[in-house]
Amino acid sequence: MLLGADVRGNLIKGEEVKHLRGGLVAVNTHFGWTVMGKLKVEKEKHSNVLLSLYVSDNCIKDLWNLDVLGIKESCEKKSRNELEEAVKDHFAINVSRDEEGRYVVSLP
Repeated sequence: MLLGADVRGNLIKGEEVKHLRGGLVAVNTHFGWTVMGKLKVEKEKHSNVLLSLYVSDNCIKDLWNLDVLGIKESCEKKSRNELEEAVKDHFAINVSRDEEGRYVVSLP
């Protein structure tokens, strides 16, 4: 529980204060014995860096060409009309309206 300094005075019973190691102080309060003070916490700093680079005879610009990687885009093969029809079909299958007129979209 964190309490502000404005409340601290009302909680202390005024009896005994014990000084502990590391600058901590134990005070008898209405909640029982309470330990107060600043803790020295050592922060561990870790950093891991890994870099791996492999370039063969291929040109660097070819790495961005999907065909070189064996990936063919299906949209490059279809005409604009075919793409529009595919989008309309997908919309008709996955989007509908309920009784209140709200749109219902099915998840993939």
